[in-house]
Amino acid sequence: MVICLDGVGEITIDDEKYTLKPGETIIMPARRPHAVFAKEQFKMFLIVVFHSKRKVRLNESIRGSFRLHRLWPV
Repeated sequence: MVICLDGVGEITIDDEKYTLKPGETIIMPARRPHAVFAKEQFKMFLIVVFHSKRKVRLNESIRGSFRLHRLWPV
C-alpha cells in the first residue's frame, strides 16, 4: 500500500498507470508487476505486509501497545 504524503507519484500496476496525489492511497497487489515513479518531488509512506503460514503469538507485554494514528483529521 502506498500513501501519498506530498507531491505527485505515478504508480504502475500490470502496465496500467495511476496518478497519486497527497492524501490518496493505492494498493499494489503481490505477484503482479508494479512500480513507483516520482513525476516530481514525491513523499510517500509504504506499507508492506508479508503473509506468514506459521502462527505468530504476540507477547503479552506488547499486546495492547498498538495504536491507530490518523494522517489527516476526519
